[in-house]
Amino acid sequence: MKAAYVKVPFQADVREVPAPVAGPDEVLVRVKACGIDFGNPSISFDANEFHFKRLQLKATYSIPNLRFPIAIDLLKRKAVDPDLFITHRFGFGELSRALETAERDKEGAVKVMVTMEG
Repeated sequence: MKAAYVKVPFQADVREVPAPVAGPDEVLVRVKACGIDFGNPSISFDANEFHFKRLQLKATYSIPNLRFPIAIDLLKRKAVDPDLFITHRFGFGELSRALETAERDKEGAVKVMVTMEG
């Protein structure tokens, strides 16, 4: 599977890695919802380290969930053309460039889309 390694904000390397498998002292976390299209929405981490370092895992989102069904309905009815909002398209291999574009092109980047291809 492909994975993005983010070293600093808006810079990522894309690497081919084996699918994660939880070990005896680990848990596998499945991502239920995300704004990024992951081929395999799972991550793994050392549960003991997570516990003993008193780490926290918090979900965030940028829009209230109550508006999401409205947006989906508008798209289904073709009341809104999403292509009007997507100003940039990148393959997964160009993730760093996509992040940089989203961060730096404040005038031209409305919606930067990253697909799993490429």
